[in-house]
Amino acid sequence: MKTLNIVTLFATSILLLNTVGVLAQKAAPVAMPHTSENKTVWKKTVSRVIDLKRPADTLTHLLLDHSADTTLFEFLIHGIKNGSLLAYKIDNYTYNEKLTKDALSAILTPGPDTIVVVDPVTGAELMKTVANEFDVSTVHKYRIVEDWTFEPVYGATTINIIGIIPLQDIRINGNYLGVKGLFFVKYADALKTIEKYNQLNPTNTMAMKIWDDYFLNDTKPDTIK
Repeated sequence: MKTLNIVTLFATSILLLNTVGVLAQKAAPVAMPHTSENKTVWKKTVSRVIDLKRPADTLTHLLLDHSADTTLFEFLIHGIKNGSLLAYKIDNYTYNEKLTKDALSAILTPGPDTIVVVDPVTGAELMKTVANEFDVSTVHKYRIVEDWTFEPVYGATTINIIGIIPLQDIRINGNYLGVKGLFFVKYADALKTIEKYNQLNPTNTMAMKIWDDYFLNDTKPDTIK
């Protein structure tokens, strides 16, 4: 009788162990197919335009020294001129060629205008060529160039800002024609410059404008490649 109880107990123990094993297998999560961590479903470079124009700006900006009212564009120009920031030509979104001092000077030196003036003595009309100064207020938009990468392992999209392009308003006879890109600076290189600007303009920062554009703007970013 004791032998039977021992055999029965042993058999029961084996059955319980097998049952627990089966339940554990059923409770285990389903193994996902192996996916290489380096695999990318897609990666695209896109861009968006943000506007840092302030509602009221009565000062005339002429690329002078820093002040509490200095625009981001002025900060960037100062950095390029003193050598603390590199700028690149806009060349089919490759940005491989550095912007020379002569090229920067050409950007910041508008072409002269020819105007008609009247001689106060003779009343004769004369053609006069006048030099123009760069109008900083025409640069308040910035194209933000981003790399968007989707990683299937994490099911997440990573957005990295790779650079910014100051955009200048183009007007002829007061008519707005659009914007043109001036140069490209790498975002990582310009971070310290941008942070200085943001500290002086806490209610109108680039980070705030980018954030608003992500979530408050229905316009999709432009695909570059």
